[in-house]
Amino acid sequence: MRAAEAAGGIADMPEDGSGPALLRLLGVYGAAHPARFETLRTAIARIEAFAAGGIMRAEAARALQRLIDGFREWLGSAQRIAVDPEEGTEYRWEDVLTFEEGIDAVEEARLRKAIAETSVLREAIFLFTGRCWCGWPTSRPAASTSPSWGCGDGARSTAWSPIPDSRARTTSCSA
Repeated sequence: MRAAEAAGGIADMPEDGSGPALLRLLGVYGAAHPARFETLRTAIARIEAFAAGGIMRAEAARALQRLIDGFREWLGSAQRIAVDPEEGTEYRWEDVLTFEEGIDAVEEARLRKAIAETSVLREAIFLFTGRCWCGWPTSRPAASTSPSWGCGDGARSTAWSPIPDSRARTTSCSA
């Protein structure tokens, strides 16, 4: 089976204006609707990989980047400081992150940087838990070796959103 056939006819999308216009629309729509991110990301990435023409591949790459940028904007920037609600103590990622012994120092530094400076952890939680919104841990660093993200404990719970404006939302989720 050819790659284009495996992609379900994506390679045959028109490059006359309607195909690129549809990709632009999907990128903008997906950036505004995070619940559709995963589905649209998959579809647009397939078009980028399997489209027959360069125009469609290039427009798919732009639409995919627009989609990802919009999703990350919706998630918000990485929080650098959390506050213990009981004691008012501030702490940072370097205060709570621990790694297993034997982890390569270069890899550990790369992971620390990604977790502390990007929204990669929230992206992963959102995508892997079926759209569960999760923010900073609510427990004190000394109280637990694993953060409490408000979901994934097997019980129905409400996850807290750290975004303070109109994008803030809570959602019920379960493991």
